[in-house]
Amino acid sequence: MEKEGDKSRFCAKLKKAMQGEIFYSTLEEEECMGGARYSGLKDMAEYPANVQSGAFNVVVGTTGLSCEQLDEIKEAVEKNKIKAVISPNMAIGVNVFFKVIEDLAKILNDYDIEIIEAHHQHKADAPSGTALKAYEIMAEALGRDKDDTFVPGRQGMVGERTPGEIGIHAVRGGDIIGDHTVLFAGDGELIEIIHRAHSRQSFVTGAMKAVRYLDRAPAGRVCDMSDVLEIK
Repeated sequence: MEKEGDKSRFCAKLKKAMQGEIFYSTLEEEECMGGARYSGLKDMAEYPANVQSGAFNVVVGTTGLSCEQLDEIKEAVEKNKIKAVISPNMAIGVNVFFKVIEDLAKILNDYDIEIIEAHHQHKADAPSGTALKAYEIMAEALGRDKDDTFVPGRQGMVGERTPGEIGIHAVRGGDIIGDHTVLFAGDGELIEIIHRAHSRQSFVTGAMKAVRYLDRAPAGRVCDMSDVLEIK
């Protein structure tokens, strides 16, 4: 059974991880928290090899991973019957945000869609993993080719906007934790769906839910936060 002291200690270390500090949990903490282990981006390249051993389950919230890295992790999870939750954003509100924009995209299928994300000056990858996930969700909901409709910002004489494209725009500055806005623009009206993270505690809370979900997660399948929150 999880002890309160163990939870507090683990939360403190998890907060550091969310702020970019790299660490591996101890065996005692892995057992306490469902056998999960955490790392940052530069350690992610080792994940497929580590997962091959089947020694621990994984919760991955790191962004900036290539499709090849994600495919390797997925293959290792499936091959070794590991329990895994992988999501570009662990915040509960963001994952509800994903569900809302998916439903709206289906309803407002003839509206122009744009995504704007803003983060602190130290964020290295752009667009954010959350913005890319939002794009993928809406492109799939609309039945659009993900490669053909993706427009990362605009500059110069780009011509008129094509009906099917979805633009993504990245803003960097100050200490912005994470803002994501999806615009649904129609004739004579505009709908904005916004999620703002005011504290990194939102990521920690969601990550803790993901860790607890590992107890009932299916082995050998990569799950995401929609599985954790049961909002598929």
